[in-house]
Amino acid sequence: MAGNGRRGDDALIAGLQAGLTVQKAAEGANISERTAHRRLTDDEFRRKCATVGIAIREHAVAMVNAASTVAANTLLDLMENGPPSIRLGAAKAILQMAVSQDDAQRKAISTQPPAPILTPAQRRFRIEHLMEEARRIELEKYGDAATGLPNAS
Repeated sequence: MAGNGRRGDDALIAGLQAGLTVQKAAEGANISERTAHRRLTDDEFRRKCATVGIAIREHAVAMVNAASTVAANTLLDLMENGPPSIRLGAAKAILQMAVSQDDAQRKAISTQPPAPILTPAQRRFRIEHLMEEARRIELEKYGDAATGLPNAS
């Protein structure tokens, strides 16, 4: 009768989901290793274990998504308000993430390779060109960030 809150079930599941061996998880749940193995043959217990594992992974994904939003906002703030060298680095990071996101979306949409608008080499060339242009504009506007000296113009 798995799932009826038998002694040690929750602790056993927690230990197994944490990556412990059956022996260590059983010890932590204060049950015998034999009992733990018997529970692992019970379909209802295994379903509960799988459900807990899914919930743990969903929570982890939600945490990563929340952190990604904070990280993106930080990059945008640095790109808008940081010194030139920091702004350039933030711009590069955002462009690289945009390309990675584009690739991930293309893979998610179709299992067949989509006909690319740009080949990867063309995309890299374009990104490098945009980064060079951004650097040129930064140098024109703020001077050489490495020396801290403004342009003579």
